[in-house]
Amino acid sequence: TTGNWYYISVDNYASSYRGNFTLCIDNGVDYDYYEGAIVLNDIVDWCSQNAEYTTVGATPDRNAASCWNTSPDYNRWFRFQASNTEKITVSVLRGGFYGKIRGVNMALWESDGLTEVACNKYVGTNDIVTIQTTGLTEGNWYYLSVDNYASSYRGAFSICIDDGRIRWTGNVDTDWSDPGNWSGGYIPSLLDHVAIPSGLTNYPETNTGIDGMANSMLLEPGSRLTIPIGKTLTVSNDFDMQADASTMSSMIDNGMLNYDGSQATYQCYLSDDQWHLVSSPVSSAQSAVFTNIYLKYFTELDSTWTYIVPINHNLQPGQGFSAWASSLLTGDTTVTYEGGFNTGDQIPPPLTYNVGLGAGDGWNLIGNPFPSAVEWNTNWTANNIDASIYVYDGVTGQYLTWNRNLGTGTMPNGQIPPAQGFWVKANGASPSITIPHSERTHTSEAFYKSESDGSIKLMVKGKELGDKLVIYFSEMATPGFDSEYDAYKMKGIDAAPQIYTSTGDINLTLNALPLESKMIIPMGFEAGVDGYYKIIVNDLGILDENDELYLEDKFLHQRVLMTENDIYEFSATATADPDRFNLYFVFKDTQPIAANNLKEIKIYSIEKEVFVHLLGPEDYKIMIYDLMGKLVTKGTGYENSLNKFKINSKTRIYVVKVIDNNNVYSEKVFIE
Repeated sequence: TTGNWYYISVDNYASSYRGNFTLCIDNGVDYDYYEGAIVLNDIVDWCSQNAEYTTVGATPDRNAASCWNTSPDYNRWFRFQASNTEKITVSVLRGGFYGKIRGVNMALWESDGLTEVACNKYVGTNDIVTIQTTGLTEGNWYYLSVDNYASSYRGAFSICIDDGRIRWTGNVDTDWSDPGNWSGGYIPSLLDHVAIPSGLTNYPETNTGIDGMANSMLLEPGSRLTIPIGKTLTVSNDFDMQADASTMSSMIDNGMLNYDGSQATYQCYLSDDQWHLVSSPVSSAQSAVFTNIYLKYFTELDSTWTYIVPINHNLQPGQGFSAWASSLLTGDTTVTYEGGFNTGDQIPPPLTYNVGLGAGDGWNLIGNPFPSAVEWNTNWTANNIDASIYVYDGVTGQYLTWNRNLGTGTMPNGQIPPAQGFWVKANGASPSITIPHSERTHTSEAFYKSESDGSIKLMVKGKELGDKLVIYFSEMATPGFDSEYDAYKMKGIDAAPQIYTSTGDINLTLNALPLESKMIIPMGFEAGVDGYYKIIVNDLGILDENDELYLEDKFLHQRVLMTENDIYEFSATATADPDRFNLYFVFKDTQPIAANNLKEIKIYSIEKEVFVHLLGPEDYKIMIYDLMGKLVTKGTGYENSLNKFKINSKTRIYVVKVIDNNNVYSEKVFIE
């Protein structure tokens, strides 16, 4: 009885047995009791691990159900919250790897654990037992108890539970209107609750039939949905987009989404005890979304942060915020935005540019306002804004960057995750930016993936944390800071190592430089904490097999050829001088000696076109490759001709080869 006092007495058999002892006491309960019922959070076609549960060691608790042929002897307890389908199917699996339990009894109860909803038991002792029922109340909690007939029948078992949604499988293709892509073998109607799971190859992106329909829509973490141009998806009730610790769901409405925005939700996951840059993906969110979570915004005018205390502060689309989920208040948590999803071009709240003592020097915190990723590229409309953006990655404790003009950076796909806040830097008066809905994109990555883009990428890695550096060579760059090509070094957490290059007193994460045959680039390094570190060359970019990259360690007075040894290991202290390393680039002429009739060749580019001007008397083969060695286009060049090639790829640097019999002339070109 709660509040009552109880006494424990301890004795022993004989005087010679007397001695010291330890007393342990615990008031916790496990699933042997109704109060300790295991929560089944996922009820959309979910199954436990094989033989995850057992009645061995269980004791009786509460009542036997009406259909059982025994009192509760060894029952275990589970609970779940009913979804908007208002139905449930639960199965206790046994046999083989599912477990050795026999004679299964199962019952479904109201939240009091006493009022019976449904009941079923075995017929043959080796039966799999299932309960299927409808008429549940959305949002109510229901309890399951699992027992077995006799003590000798006790054993392990598995559970599967499903709330009756029709599920997208993508077994055929990406076409919504193909029945073969749905678990029920039919296209959902307004009567059907639809779920789109994660981990699939094909997701709904096209529709060759009638417009899509659903009673409700659930996008599980890692799933995605595209409403194609010219088509409508009608959802008559809830539209829920879920997230977990590793990923979020994604939706792009290129067509029309016909739904009730008041019944729409979007989830984001926050790890505890670290800052997250966030932005609302819905049109009417308020700060109540972050109840018991620290939330603040940045003011560029005076470079200050302001904590948001009221719960009715409007979270304007396109504005960035910083959120902290404390382990003392919420721990790791999922926040849920409620309201209609933002669509169409979005303009963040007015940006500002102020310089001088105490001012923010143009740094503005904005955010991705869409329920999908958006790609930062040259299709954005921006006025007096640097070409690089900055996103904080809580996993690495570092700021990642991407330059839209060069198409490179330390977040190497340029995709800003859904509901992600990020920094832009204004560089002049009346700065502005428009976030275009045309650049929305799906990404299956939890955050980022990497591909070669012609830049040289280095990483420093400690025991747990690391940092990245990018060097890009371009004829349009200067040795100083270029707002259109460079990216500032924004330092991460104190414990993380930092690498950067510098121009004057400005430290850079992305440094675009004009190409010279020999170059020395100082590289700053800060350890964060004492320990052992590795400098790793992740991508050699435009360097070919004849070019050389050396790393000089001025502290140890040694130089390492990194084009042959791509890892350099060393120890460092947190207080050491950051001016420790130099990078030496040596670019060698790799063009073979051409025949006399190949000497008069001019290769150049204008915007997205490559021109090959041939002045000789012969015909030639012209081949254009990207830096991965993939053939992009080819053609035949005739004597005394100007040959033009349109390049549509996003890659920035290409190798043009002009071939005459056994002679080859090659040259690199840069595409804007």
